[in-house]
Parts: sequence; structure tokens; C-alpha cells
Amino acid sequence: MKSYVLLESQDIAQSFPQYPKIKKCDRRLEVSSDDDSRMEYFNDYVFILELIEQLGIVFLYEPQTGRIC
Repeated sequence: MKSYVLLESQDIAQSFPQYPKIKKCDRRLEVSSDDDSRMEYFNDYVFILELIEQLGIVFLYEPQTGRIC
């Protein structure tokens, strides 16, 4: 049985044929934060993103906009 994440990735991949590897994604990391208008946690956020980049191929999907960055 396919995982929910894999099924969702296959659904997302239909909208992004230029990224065929998305349809094989069976893992997901979600990163979110509250408003940080004083930029107190900006460096922490950047550090987390740098660690995620070390995982290899990473797709940043913004569900609010439906875009991959």
C-alpha cells in the first residue's frame, strides 16, 4: 500500500512535469513559523534550511501558492 505522502507527491507531480522525481517522493519535511517581524529567529530558520539542503534533492513546495521554488 502506498503512503499518503507518496500519493500526494504523485498528485503534485502531475502539475510539474519538469520535475519527474517528485512523483517518487515518499518523505516530507514541513517547516513553518509564526510571524517574526523583529527577525529574532531568522538565522535559526536559515540554519534549518541549510541542513535540509544537505539531504540531497529537495523540492520546496508552497501549498498556499501551488508553486515549487
